[in-house]
Amino acid sequence: MSHSLSMGTIDKIYRIFELLCANYKHGLTSKKISEELDIPLSSCFRILSTLKKYSFITQRNSDRHYFLGITHLRYADYMLAGLDVIDVSIPYLEKLHAETGQVVYFAQYRENLCVDMAVFGHIKTEASIARGQILPMYCTASGKVILAFLSELERQAILKKEKYEQFTGYTITDIETINKELKEIYQTGVAYNIQQYNYGINALATPIFDRSNRVIGSITIIGTSIDLDPYKLEELAEKCLACSREITTTLGGSFPDWFKVD
Repeated sequence: MSHSLSMGTIDKIYRIFELLCANYKHGLTSKKISEELDIPLSSCFRILSTLKKYSFITQRNSDRHYFLGITHLRYADYMLAGLDVIDVSIPYLEKLHAETGQVVYFAQYRENLCVDMAVFGHIKTEASIARGQILPMYCTASGKVILAFLSELERQAILKKEKYEQFTGYTITDIETINKELKEIYQTGVAYNIQQYNYGINALATPIFDRSNRVIGSITIIGTSIDLDPYKLEELAEKCLACSREITTTLGGSFPDWFKVD
């Protein structure tokens, strides 16, 4: 009997939280909560009083409306701080790989370096992608999209240190041209690499942001220039953006308003 009562109370608490979430702007009175959830007013008031005691909910004095409390924020901070971005990304990478049939990987921004951390699929060429591989930032899609969303000071510090190796005949090494491209990437959220790092390899990448809305990595779709010509890359850009947005949202961040993502 006590177990049943306990589970019943937990169910009521959960439904109260859900109801307050749905009415986060204006809140609700205890009477309204009682009516909406079909909970006896006396029982509802006891639960609300206990939740208020521990700051799970708060009450506005002017109209006695209840709202979600700051304890949820504290728990959310702990939860988000404990998330591992790679572990979070894997299910979304798997989904993107399955939807596109293309090789996808997650690159993480670490100490001014773009480091490949998770790969799904295999490119049938001599070019390889491996976990832990450090990627140049000025000529790879994954690196460029990260650069585009760093602060101006941080971005220019990285570009100043680059060696600008001419990997292929398509590699852009002129800083003025690179900065112009980065401004375009900032507006669209999508970076392209058309044989700039390896002959015969094309790619596109989109950014991932953390709960502080700081860029922390990127999702890349990569393949041969035959399988992924520029037109095909543009077709896949929206799927890649959607994947990045899902990961960003899970991490507690948000995409810039101007990104065009359905």
